Amino acid sequence: MSDNKAQEKLNAAQANNEEDSFSSWLNDLEDKEQPQACSVDNPDCEACGS
Repeated sequence: MSDNKAQEKLNAAQANNEEDSFSSWLNDLEDKEQPQACSVDNPDCEACGS
């Protein structure tokens, strides 16, 4: 029984680390300076490749 509890704790810790890692990655994306949105009507815009 103690092996099952130890495994459950290990799985929970790994899940928390994955959630923290994803959350950190998501926050990094949100905090970075974002480029100005392009306009399809602007022929000099190269952001979307249209």
